[in-house]
Amino acid sequence: MDLNALSQRYLVTAADALDHVRQITTTVLPQAQQRVTDAARTAQGFTDPNLSAEGLDARRRELAQQAQQLGATLADGIGHEVERAAAIARDAYERHSAPGDTQQQLLAEMRLSRAWERARGQLDAGAALSEVIEGADVDTLRALRAEYPAYLRAQDKRQGMDRAQGDRPDPTAAVRALDEALAPLLPGEAGKALAATLAAESALTATRQALDGLRLTGAGSATPLDTLTAAYAANDAARATAPAAA
Repeated sequence: MDLNALSQRYLVTAADALDHVRQITTTVLPQAQQRVTDAARTAQGFTDPNLSAEGLDARRRELAQQAQQLGATLADGIGHEVERAAAIARDAYERHSAPGDTQQQLLAEMRLSRAWERARGQLDAGAALSEVIEGADVDTLRALRAEYPAYLRAQDKRQGMDRAQGDRPDPTAAVRALDEALAPLLPGEAGKALAATLAAESALTATRQALDGLRLTGAGSATPLDTLTAAYAANDAARATAPAAA
């Protein structure tokens, strides 16, 4: 496993990016977990009859520091690579979905504006976002993707909510739901690119949780629950990138 080699891999398409994430989650991450686990166990169980008690303690501390550094280094490198790939996948999708010339852009903007007005009317009338999404066409989903986060924040202000920044409405789940509804409706490469992006972003979320466990393992402070949680997260990350069944 060579993180430097991974960082040099040239990624252009969303398919490239997803393949990169797949390689990391199915091969690199499990190898990293094993390496760090072995290093932490070696540090904890190290013994040498030729060393004094003080020398043995010093050597164990040195090995523990090495294990902690290994866990941190691998976690940082893996995290960076999965983040890089997910960002490239999203950029590739945006390129595929962008209108072509100026005339096409104007027509697309007009369609999205009309679609948003219809969708906003439903929302203002009390419809849940999930109800608006159900049966929505591509223009409506794209319009919601662009406008709903601001709409959600505006509704919160209209209701007179005085919240701390961290308690304000988070549109992340809504945006994800819109993308998931949009992906199968998009034709050609745009639909494939969005599907690959969603898979890479799902893997990124799970990978981050697995890497938290990797750091704890390296530091020698992982509880059995931490270890189990990290194992499940790593499995989720790999499953997110698995090729779709034919």
